[in-house]
This record gives sequence, structure tokens and C-alpha cells, in this order.
Amino acid sequence: MPRETELFDHDKVNRYAKRFHVHLLNLWTEGHPDKLCDQISDAILDRFLQQDPYSALIAECAVSTGIVFIAARFASEATVDIPNVRGQVITQVGYDQPTFNPKTCASSRV
Repeated sequence: MPRETELFDHDKVNRYAKRFHVHLLNLWTEGHPDKLCDQISDAILDRFLQQDPYSALIAECAVSTGIVFIAARFASEATVDIPNVRGQVITQVGYDQPTFNPKTCASSRV
């Protein structure tokens, strides 16, 4: 079995990128699940910081059909209604489908 270095030549890729000015970007449309998760996590962080600028927070999010998983760990004096923030972001993005919308979307917090 070939070693990883034999399968992927990092130096060759870097030389190619420099020669042709290749830029690799993570571009997602607004409703893409990764983008939606980033927006939900960011909105949660923003709400904590609005109420308590000294908040310490880690928030991660994942979505699937009809459910949003939110994992958050925080030290803060703030009180944030996380399911409400999640619903507001889903509404802002424009999801209003029978399988995924802010009214019927379940939420799981860890």
C-alpha cells in the first residue's frame, strides 16, 4: 500500500497554486447547512456578548432534516434563550419548508 506522501505531493500542489495563483475558498450559499450552523453559533455568541461582554463561550451546531443540534459550553452572567435564537436565524435565512422550518424544527442541546 502506498504511503500518504506517495498519494499526495504537497510541494507539487503548492508550486502549482503559486504558478497559477490558485486560491481555495470555502464559499457556501446562505442556506447551505454549514453556513446555517455558523450563523446559529455566531448569533448565540452575539447574544451572550450583548448581555455580558466578559462571557466565555464555545458553541457548535449541526443540522439534519427537521432537527438542529447545538453544543454549547459557557461561563457567563447572561441569560440567552438558545432555541429562540436558533428559530430567529432559521427565519432570517428563509427556511420555511415542511421538513425544516423554525416552527417545527426540533432542537437538541448538549
